[in-house]
Amino acid sequence: MKKVFALLLATVCSMSLFATEYNGLLTVTVNDLVAKQLTSITINPASEKSYDLVLKNFFLQLGGETVAVGNIQLDGVEVANDTLGFRDFHVDQSIQITEGDDPSVAIWYGPMLGEVPIVLDTQFSDKVINFNIDIDMTESIGQIIKVQFLGSADSQEQPGVRGDLDGNNLVDVNDMNDLIDIILGL
Repeated sequence: MKKVFALLLATVCSMSLFATEYNGLLTVTVNDLVAKQLTSITINPASEKSYDLVLKNFFLQLGGETVAVGNIQLDGVEVANDTLGFRDFHVDQSIQITEGDDPSVAIWYGPMLGEVPIVLDTQFSDKVINFNIDIDMTESIGQIIKVQFLGSADSQEQPGVRGDLDGNNLVDVNDMNDLIDIILGL
């Protein structure tokens, strides 16, 4: 009986060590220009209390142009709080964006930026994730970049409030403006 219980406990514990892919809406604001796109973020357990966060082959679609940025990865981020299955962490560091592995891309622009200073706040569970990244690149390229991602681990389940297109958990006039822009193709 002890062996069965130990095997069951080991199975349950190992299930929580698998990577989770979250699909959702990524909103990027660059100097007041806003781009929204669907993408996925992966969180991999690195240890019992730390995680790796990966946005692979990131393309920024802004102002009618698509820029191949690359892979954005943070390794070994320590969980600051773990309450009722919701974990959160805060990161204030510089990272190096790496080249993606999409063979159709000739040039990845992210690695050309050098060290990118980020401030990241993330809250996630096994089912949903919400994160905000602030990037102040005014000294190097004259841009302030804000990134928000709201996603779900269940591709059938959409996070947030129904009708909330800007990800602020409210249905308001900004969502109506976004809907009009989508309909008109702006």
